[in-house]
Amino acid sequence: MVILGVLGYVLKRRMVNRPDPTLEEIEKTISNFLRGTGGEWGWDDFVSIPLKDPQLDKIREQCFDLQYSYRSKVKTEYCSKEGIEVLKKLHEEIRKGLATRRN
Repeated sequence: MVILGVLGYVLKRRMVNRPDPTLEEIEKTISNFLRGTGGEWGWDDFVSIPLKDPQLDKIREQCFDLQYSYRSKVKTEYCSKEGIEVLKKLHEEIRKGLATRRN
């Protein structure tokens, strides 16, 4: 029991002190998820851990909410096809914003 408590404490501190991903990193995470090439826990880590930056956290929350707003009938799918379309639109908005920032 004590070991689990210590492990939980260490993991929580690590997550709390972890820096927010950049918008570029979020774009890549979404892209990887859409292509099915993300790591085993990459998407879960992204949508499950609140971010300090309110604008970035709003994107995270939108991604998180897809699983509830667009429930899939298939248990192994994160969200429905309609939800994936919403995610693709969000991804495109982020990509356009990044392109504008670079110019």
